[in-house]
Amino acid sequence: MSKVRNQFTTEFKQECVNLVVNQGYGIAQATSAMQVALSSMQRWAGQYKQEIK
Repeated sequence: MSKVRNQFTTEFKQECVNLVVNQGYGIAQATSAMQVALSSMQRWAGQYKQEIK
């Protein structure tokens, strides 16, 4: 039995990060609001922080 992976668009990832960076959501709150895994949200936020350096 294989698990199907979700594939998210760049725009969706940006929207998720926007919740954390610009709208004051915590990572856990944004994860719940967007219905994605915590590890995904953490990775996307980390990638964003690396890009803006």
